[in-house]
Amino acid sequence: MSAQPTKRLLLKMVRSHSEDNIIDEDRKLFYYAEDMSSHIDCVFLSKDDYMAIFKKEARNASRSAKKLSVVKVSFKSNGKKRSVHRRFDTVREFEEYKGKYAAVNYSTLRELTMDEPESLRGKEVELSKGCKLCYYWNNPIAPIRASFRLGVISLILGAVSVLIAVSSFIFN
Repeated sequence: MSAQPTKRLLLKMVRSHSEDNIIDEDRKLFYYAEDMSSHIDCVFLSKDDYMAIFKKEARNASRSAKKLSVVKVSFKSNGKKRSVHRRFDTVREFEEYKGKYAAVNYSTLRELTMDEPESLRGKEVELSKGCKLCYYWNNPIAPIRASFRLGVISLILGAVSVLIAVSSFIFN
């Protein structure tokens, strides 16, 4: 039995900290000072949201020591549901949004809605526990995606070649 998805308003990550980032109460932007290109595969959530989705407490570890937690971000528009898988991340600055928002970058917004990414900001999305296989297969970082896909294809071809070799010994 799967848990009910958590619903949160969506924020877009931006680098400039100005008044232009606040559109209205429900459509703010999340100012993030670090390099956003290194977080292209992330969804920022508060630790309370992590607890609601994964039913366990988020460990406070360095980024390299964190266990991968994949969040499925889904949005339904015009009767069609689109989903992306992103890894969980949080920063101290995001804790003020506790239990209200999830933040993603522009490329994730574009993936969720192909027509107008800016229209998705401030709308409610569903957050649920995601699949690690889907995360790596559809990763927005091309080298990660390509190496994972090549590895899976290599494993399949290796298994087929072993089956062919074994069957040639059995039937000869």
